[in-house]
Amino acid sequence: AQVREDPAEVRTFEEAVMERSLGSTSGAAPNAGDASEFARVFGALCAKAVQGVEQQRATGDTSPVAVNFRAQVRYEGTDSTILCDWPQSSGAAAGSAVAAASLAEAAGAVTGDFNARHLKQFGFVMAGKACIVESVSVEAAAAAGDAAARAVGGRGQGVRSGGGPGRGGGLVWAAAVSL
Repeated sequence: AQVREDPAEVRTFEEAVMERSLGSTSGAAPNAGDASEFARVFGALCAKAVQGVEQQRATGDTSPVAVNFRAQVRYEGTDSTILCDWPQSSGAAAGSAVAAASLAEAAGAVTGDFNARHLKQFGFVMAGKACIVESVSVEAAAAAGDAAARAVGGRGQGVRSGGGPGRGGGLVWAAAVSL
């Protein structure tokens, strides 16, 4: 897990590798069996990211946690990925899983986003090629609030993140500023 700290926010980032097809750019539907896998992985990442934010916040800090879902997408047979937003249902709350039934809608939105970004970056799209999700990620963020600023006395405080050598772990500086 990676932890990024802004003076006014607490953030965590969780990522998982998944090689799953979203279907072709011509609108072919994704594999129905992948729907539950996307829901399971996004749900687990979301829970872990929200828990990471909660662990970093000061006791009594109840500011809402915002969650963003993203996917690294590429065309089948290529190796260049593009980061795309993964749509969330309007009723999704922090900690909730992506609905398996919405995979077809999400696949259409992600494929459209990917094609637009690919066209902008490379100048062409590969009509009829399957779009592959190489990895998915969830970022959770919440305002640090006055409680966090008081807890660290307005100074940075080192926080050990998970992992280890080669796994993104290490000492991450968290700072809260009291004005």
